[in-house]
Amino acid sequence: MSFEINKFFSKILAIIIFLFSSFFIFYIYYRNKYFYTGEGILNVNIYYFLGLIGIFISLLVLFLPNKISKSLTIIGFISILAIYILEYSINFINFKDSKRIYLAKKNGVIYDTRTITEVVKDLKKKTNKKVSIAYPASGYIPPNGIKIQNKYINPLSGISDSLTVVCNESGKWSTYLSDRYGFNNPDYIWDKKNIDIILIGDSYVHGDCVKPKNNISGNLRNITGKNVLNLAFRGNSPYSQYATLKEYAIKKNPKNIFWFFSEENDLEDISRDKNKKILTDYLKNDDHHQNLENKQYLIDKALQNLYIKINFTKNVKLQNIRKFFLERLIIRLFYKDSIEKQENEYKQGKKRVYLVNEKNFQAYSEIIQKVNYITKEKNINLNLVYMPSWERYINTDYTQLIKKFHKLTDKLDINFINLDEDLFNIKKDPLIHFPFKINSHYNEETYKDISKILVKYIN
Repeated sequence: MSFEINKFFSKILAIIIFLFSSFFIFYIYYRNKYFYTGEGILNVNIYYFLGLIGIFISLLVLFLPNKISKSLTIIGFISILAIYILEYSINFINFKDSKRIYLAKKNGVIYDTRTITEVVKDLKKKTNKKVSIAYPASGYIPPNGIKIQNKYINPLSGISDSLTVVCNESGKWSTYLSDRYGFNNPDYIWDKKNIDIILIGDSYVHGDCVKPKNNISGNLRNITGKNVLNLAFRGNSPYSQYATLKEYAIKKNPKNIFWFFSEENDLEDISRDKNKKILTDYLKNDDHHQNLENKQYLIDKALQNLYIKINFTKNVKLQNIRKFFLERLIIRLFYKDSIEKQENEYKQGKKRVYLVNEKNFQAYSEIIQKVNYITKEKNINLNLVYMPSWERYINTDYTQLIKKFHKLTDKLDINFINLDEDLFNIKKDPLIHFPFKINSHYNEETYKDISKILVKYIN
C-alpha cells in the first residue's frame, strides 16, 4: 500500500485535528495559569493528555488513504453537529437536579423541574422588567475585571433593578428584584438615613435558593422592624467582601455589621482571588476605590454583554456535556475507590481532618484585622458569624479551624457567633438544616433560626 501523504482530504483532516488540539492545549494552559489565578482546573493533566493524543492522531491521519480520510471528515462533521445539538438540548433537560427530584418525589414535595434557561425564558414572557441570572463573579469575570470606559472594573454584585433568577434546591426557584446596585434588597432601604444592620458574605447570606423574605436579611427585617442592608453576593470571596465593605457598607455608617465566614469555601476562595489586583489593592491601599456606586449603569451594560457571551461560549465549549457526562465518567473511572472509601468511613463514623491552609488563614486574618480597625474607628458593632457546611456533618472534622477562629476573635475582641454550637449541634440530626439532607444551602427554617440568634447581638 502506498503511503502518499499529498492527498487533499488527508491533509485537510490532519490540519483540522492538529490546529484544534494545539488550540485546546493553549486554552487549557491559559485557563489554568491565568484565568483561575491560583486555584487551577480540576484534573487538568487529563485535558493536556487529550490534547497531545489529538496531535498524535493528526500525524497518523496524514498516512490514511484519501477515501478513508474523506469518510472520516464527513463522519466527523455529522458527529460534531450531533454533539452540539445534544449540548444545546441539555439546557432544557434537568440532569443537575435528578437526585433532588427523586428525593422530593419520595418525600411528597412538588418540585419545579424546569432548568434555569426555561425559567428565564418564561419570566421574560410575563414581565416587562429586565430578567437576569445571579451569576457569581468568580469564574465569569476575568481576573483583570471587565473593561468599562478604558478602565478595568470588578463588580461586586449583579445587574440592578432586574428580576434575578438564583437557584432551586428545595423545589421552588428563588428570584428577587435587585436593588439599584444589584444586591438582594428592597430598593427603598438605600434611601434610609439610618441603617441599623449590614450583612456581608457569600451565597448563604445572599439568599440563594430561598425567597427574599425567607433569607437572613428578610427575617431580620420582619423580626426587628429595623433597616437591614444585605450586601452579600454569591461567590464573593473574603477579598470581594472587604471591597464591598469599602465601596458600599462604610458609606452608610451602619450601627451593626455581621460578617459571615463560610466554612465550605471561604479559605479556598482566598487562593482563587489572591492574584486579582483590583481586589487585593483594597487591602494594600486604604484610598483605593472603584467608585462602583456611580458606575452602575455602565456595569449593568457590561454585565449584560458578558452574560450573553457566557451563554454562547458555554455551549461552544461543551460545558453541559463536560459537566454532566465527562466529569461524572472521570470520577467513576479515577475516583471510584476514593468515593467508596469515603462512604465506608461515613458509615463507620470516621471523619477526615480538615487541614487549614496557613497562608490562606493568615490572609483572612489580615482582612478581619482591617475590618475590625475600620469598624472600631467608626464605632460600629462588628460580629463574625461562622457558618458550618454540610461536609462537617458527613465526613469532615473542622476542629482545628474553629480553634483558630476562637483565637483570632479573642485577640481582636470581636463577637464570635458559632452557628455550629448555637444552632446546628442542638438538633439530633444537623442534616435537617439542608434541603433533603443533601449538600445544599440552608433551608428556610434554618435562616429564620439564624436570624433569631443574630438578634441577640444587635446594638
